[in-house]
Amino acid sequence: MINFLEIGMNFSQVFSGTDAHLAEFVCRFLEENGALLEKRNKVVEALLPKELAESLGVEEHICISPETETKQDARPYPVHFGSPLLDRTLAIAGSRPSLARCELTFYYLKKSGFDHLIKEQFTFSKSIGEISSVAEFRTQYIIFTCRYLAQSDEQKEGLVTIPLHEETGAFVPELDQLLLHQEKSFSTNRQQIFTKNRIDHLMTLARPYISEAVEEKTIDFRKSMNRRFFRDSTSLEEYYQALTEEMKQSLSRSGLSDRGRAEREEKIALIPQELALKKKDLLTKYSIKVNVSLSAVMIVTTPAVRIHFSTKAGNVKKMIPMTYNPISKLIDPLVCESCKRSMYRIGFCKNMHLICTNCHADKCSRCDENY
Repeated sequence: MINFLEIGMNFSQVFSGTDAHLAEFVCRFLEENGALLEKRNKVVEALLPKELAESLGVEEHICISPETETKQDARPYPVHFGSPLLDRTLAIAGSRPSLARCELTFYYLKKSGFDHLIKEQFTFSKSIGEISSVAEFRTQYIIFTCRYLAQSDEQKEGLVTIPLHEETGAFVPELDQLLLHQEKSFSTNRQQIFTKNRIDHLMTLARPYISEAVEEKTIDFRKSMNRRFFRDSTSLEEYYQALTEEMKQSLSRSGLSDRGRAEREEKIALIPQELALKKKDLLTKYSIKVNVSLSAVMIVTTPAVRIHFSTKAGNVKKMIPMTYNPISKLIDPLVCESCKRSMYRIGFCKNMHLICTNCHADKCSRCDENY
């Protein structure tokens, strides 16, 4: 009897040959989706959940190997480029965002000098403050990678990356690039870290930054489509203007019957309407539709420093938790409690809710008090 108990096995110890990495990928996919796997000689036997087996078009008990033939009881499914099992696995894996987790290692964390960073990075309106305590802790950042597709007469596609502090939702620009230079280890643990609701909430916070990033990435594309629209629209206007002049001149020709003159005048009167329809078609042709979809999520766990900053406005006090980010070597921005956007210029309502400069003209969404 086969004992399907081992979880998180190292498949590189099982397979060999040029297609070994493909078989390893399929095994990791099966394991991540609830299959039970066991190593047997140079193959892996898998017991699949019914729904997974049906989606892949295979039996619930299969044998995976880079080789085309095996001596196992389960039906063999070779894995190589072009194999049906690999193609179906890639199709399912690519239809949903991929998830990666990594942990960072820092052998030294900053222990002082935070007051200087606060003065350098932040401006507090009508308030004073000081650091009351600092402490090391572990925290997480979540990096969303989104694919955008801008479609018009042509199309442009690409990726944008938005890193957020998981606890606060603060936007930390270029964190993904700074990670390239950090010591890290990746985890394949299937343990659920965030719920779907938490991911959806963070995506809501990320959307304004995603829109801004896509807008910046497509500036040249938009300019190009606008230039083409202006060029074609100008050519169209010149054509119909010349056509109008030509038809008006033809009205003075001798031998033109009254009926012919009336028909021509009717056509001249319809030219503005026809031009408007043609320009509408051009506008549709060069209008830009942008679709954005989530492609990947990376969860980064790292040591950091929690700074408790005590601030006071009038007789009202507030303790503000700040995070020193050892990846950026800066303090993460604070988050407006009204619009949820990241900020470095800090204002307060009468009840000391943190408010950004863009929200100063409105009432506080938390307590309905003026600023």
